[in-house]
Amino acid sequence: MVFTTSDLGGNALRVALTGRLDPAATAAIETQMTAQVVGAGKPTAFDLTGLEFTGSLGIRLILSVARVLQRRGLKVVVFGAHGVVAEVLSTVGLDAILPVLPDQAAAEAALAA
Repeated sequence: MVFTTSDLGGNALRVALTGRLDPAATAAIETQMTAQVVGAGKPTAFDLTGLEFTGSLGIRLILSVARVLQRRGLKVVVFGAHGVVAEVLSTVGLDAILPVLPDQAAAEAALAA
């Protein structure tokens, strides 16, 4: 599991998750990812295009970071989920909490609106 951050469309942050976000991987990246993303203090898009698997702890990590950002008045979206990851997000109803978008262009537009 690897996560990287980069600028997205000017004043937003892209958090790309690559690999398997299983319990061990979630524990390994949780502190660093939370500090980096929350510390950036920008509208944020979680890019799941490279994510092969996520379990409940991975979803909890994304939601935990998203809630902190939202309490600060910042927008948060998720994009690029496919295959089993898209199925898991749909099953748990993540789209009722955060916008789950098909691609980066949609994420940029949502964060800019």
